[in-house]
Amino acid sequence: MASYESQRIGKLLSNHVQKGVSILDIGCGYGDKMEELLSLGYTNVSGVEVNQTLVDMACEKGLSVNSVDAF
Repeated sequence: MASYESQRIGKLLSNHVQKGVSILDIGCGYGDKMEELLSLGYTNVSGVEVNQTLVDMACEKGLSVNSVDAF
């Protein structure tokens, strides 16, 4: 189940953003907000994260997340 914050972000976007747009979640963590967006029908959702452990967790869930350096 998605967190309250993820649900609120998903509801906000679904009211104002078309489903076909590209969405990049910067600092996506383990991908909870990405999962919420995908469950709402967004299909072009990806993320970047500096913590490799969180990247691995998100990728294990089948999410499109890349590791980046902070600086």
